[in-house]
Amino acid sequence: MMTKKLLGLLVSTVLLFAVAGASARQVTAVRTQVPPKIDGHLTDIGWTQAEETTGFVYRGVGLPWPAAQQTVVYTLYDDYALYFGVACYETEVDRIVADMVRHDDPLWLDDSFTIFLDTFDDGRSAYMLIVNPLGTRYDAYFTQDGQYIDSDWDGDWKAGTSIEQDRWVAEFMIPWRELHYVDPSGGWGIDFWRNEMPDDESSIWSNFDTNLYKVSEFGRLVGIDDLATGVTVSFVPYGTAKRQWNDVEDAIRWDDPTLIEIGVEDKFNGGVDIDFRPFPAMSIVGSINPDYAQIESDLDELNLSHDELYLDEKRPFFRDGKSLFDLPLELFYSRRLHDIYYAGKLYGKLGGLRYYILDVEGSVADKADLTYYRGDWWVDRFSANVAAVRLTHDVFESSAIGLTAINKYQRERMIEQWGPGPFDLEYVKVKEPFNDTTLGLDFSWATDFGLQAMGEFAYQINSERDIDDYAWYMGAEWNDPNWMIGVQAQQVRPKFDAEMGYIPYTDLDTLGGYVYAEYIWGIWEGWFKDVYVGADYYHYNENETTTLAYQGWSGYAGVDLLWGLTLYGSYWSYYDTEEMNETSRYTYQNGTYSGTIGFNLDRYSGLGLTYVGGDFYGYDLNYWELECSFAPFSGLTIEGGVEYEKLTDSDIIGAPGIDDLGWGGEHWFANLGITAKFIDEVWLRVFGQRNTLYGREELNALLAYNYLPGSYIYLVYNLLQPTTREETEHILFLKLTFALDI
Repeated sequence: MMTKKLLGLLVSTVLLFAVAGASARQVTAVRTQVPPKIDGHLTDIGWTQAEETTGFVYRGVGLPWPAAQQTVVYTLYDDYALYFGVACYETEVDRIVADMVRHDDPLWLDDSFTIFLDTFDDGRSAYMLIVNPLGTRYDAYFTQDGQYIDSDWDGDWKAGTSIEQDRWVAEFMIPWRELHYVDPSGGWGIDFWRNEMPDDESSIWSNFDTNLYKVSEFGRLVGIDDLATGVTVSFVPYGTAKRQWNDVEDAIRWDDPTLIEIGVEDKFNGGVDIDFRPFPAMSIVGSINPDYAQIESDLDELNLSHDELYLDEKRPFFRDGKSLFDLPLELFYSRRLHDIYYAGKLYGKLGGLRYYILDVEGSVADKADLTYYRGDWWVDRFSANVAAVRLTHDVFESSAIGLTAINKYQRERMIEQWGPGPFDLEYVKVKEPFNDTTLGLDFSWATDFGLQAMGEFAYQINSERDIDDYAWYMGAEWNDPNWMIGVQAQQVRPKFDAEMGYIPYTDLDTLGGYVYAEYIWGIWEGWFKDVYVGADYYHYNENETTTLAYQGWSGYAGVDLLWGLTLYGSYWSYYDTEEMNETSRYTYQNGTYSGTIGFNLDRYSGLGLTYVGGDFYGYDLNYWELECSFAPFSGLTIEGGVEYEKLTDSDIIGAPGIDDLGWGGEHWFANLGITAKFIDEVWLRVFGQRNTLYGREELNALLAYNYLPGSYIYLVYNLLQPTTREETEHILFLKLTFALDI
């Protein structure tokens, strides 16, 4: 009987896709007079009036083969929001995987359900909204069929979930004001994706192309008429109360070594964020005296390179839209902006043109300091105004051209000044303004058969150093289910450094290229799941010379076994020429090997151990890293890691060790994070770390309460303790925000 039922479902599904042919599958939204309560139960009367959408098929098999675990979707709307009710049927509900509790965790490692919405109906870009059975949310926006994925986009939408006897249920409420869109009466693109963990089943509703983000293969969302949204304005004022104290009086304050702190300091502050939507496809956002004390500290990392440590952007104002600047030559790196006095941005889409205009008044970090300290906590800050413009325009089916313009007007700079003594060289901050301007042009091109290419040209003018110079990049890559092959070429001229951008130190003043290839066997037989091998080669010279900057090759191989075990190994051989002093250079011949053993690395609850050893810039390198994460029970996650590095003098004759960045000796880094979700609106996050290289211990604790949509109460405690000094700094912080929509 079951066989006949499955056969009937298969035949009906194939016929449905065959009949659909050139016309896409459709979801019809029904207007509701009473919005459903988002509690994870499909018991509201509105859901009984909605049409059923089902017929999910296995993803990536190339045929509309019906999924064994089926899903049913219901769609409603009113003038405030778009609603989805989802029933994910499951024969073994006790095996449902639901570990993630933090917003924007990788929910595809859990049982999860995803909604794709092509709200511009352009067949190439879409919002991506995911929820797991715990109600944890992930959201992103992608363009060019997934070539660019903006996981920093965060929308204020709501989800409710529950696990029932034979299914788990999810409800979505997506306010119109959270989306940029064109008139939905003509229809939008839409698709659904379900990740089912008990049977490792991935199913899709419309797009069974191997590219999950192939928007032109989405179905259609129809039935939304007479939508009355109009102009919207959102005000989010905030107030803060902060108490800061040290355990030792007269101690040097940790966040500013030039000041002396005695006793206790109390401080009160406030500001406001404004979001104005004159049209559904445009936003004007302003922020006055923003405060980000609720944001967790950056993770300390052991950085065994000359490159500045890259820090992810965590501040909400800069996260939304930041991915537009994610290019091979990154000309705008928002982490250079420190204290923000006020800021504004205008962004949206008009036809095929996507635009982003930003202006910020505040302080910036000097790039030379950041490079030297490799992202460490103490850098000089200079008063500045920064403006950034990014324009992209769609061309052909999945391609685009773009323009970037960045200007920094810095009012101060650092100069060298000799004191009274013969060796008294001082660095003095003086008020001498200058402009640093960088302009860029770029293109991206993609085909239906897996080939894509990208190019970028950038030109910099700096009035402080009286320079102008350029850089360029060209790259192409081909992908299919088994192969990935790519080639890149790049030149960064001697004087080009894009002061508001991120150009790795090792790329400065170089010309060269890079080729790479990888092959994956999807075996799924016996013990084996996947086997993969890869190799790459690169060679860079200094500009206009044959002097080697660096070159090398690497090879790697790995295997994923069916019971969750991963084995991986690699070898990296490379040459690097370093300037030892004004008259001499030395070319290091480095060779390092690594091995990794991991368990459940493709799940949240997993464990990984890595070892790296070999010859490294005149040292013998020994490096260990242990990472783990697990969820002891629903609503609680724990993740942590330990890094250990030991560099000892090499036996290589004549190889001087590079110790200018403090690599020598042995160092430990350790971190631990705990997240507890009590109810959907209340969560606790505790994060601690310690390292011996920078010499500090740090603890962050955050208790958050989402008491109204878009409104939060944050209680924050921070502890900062230099391991090289006796005092400990404490900060207790209370922040209240209130969202007012007009």
